[in-house]
Amino acid sequence: MPQIILNDNHFMNKEMIENADKISADLVKEKPTIGKKMFYCRSVIQFSLEQMADFLETTAETLEKYEQDAEEPPLAFLHLYFFYFEVPMDAFVDEFIDMRQFMFNYDVFHFAKFFTYYKYVHDQEEQ
Repeated sequence: MPQIILNDNHFMNKEMIENADKISADLVKEKPTIGKKMFYCRSVIQFSLEQMADFLETTAETLEKYEQDAEEPPLAFLHLYFFYFEVPMDAFVDEFIDMRQFMFNYDVFHFAKFFTYYKYVHDQEEQ
């Protein structure tokens, strides 16, 4: 798969950028919730529920409940998102930051660092 080099340390592929555009078009009309923002972060990097749950050491069922706002994630769990995705807590919890603004501030290129880190760790585990 051809890579788009963002700088010497981070890369993404064209499919990820196109996918982010599709997700954004659907989510921009949604009410800004923590779950929708979590879903957006996971979807932009094209992780399945299982991949993200495995990375965050939870179950896909639990993560899905959080993303659908069926359950509120514990603060300790949200801190993982803040840390790995480098999104400030107020951006997640502030309902006045609508989905359009959230997606503008944290577009697909913002997540390149996370994706690169994950790929590096995953490749190291396979060796």
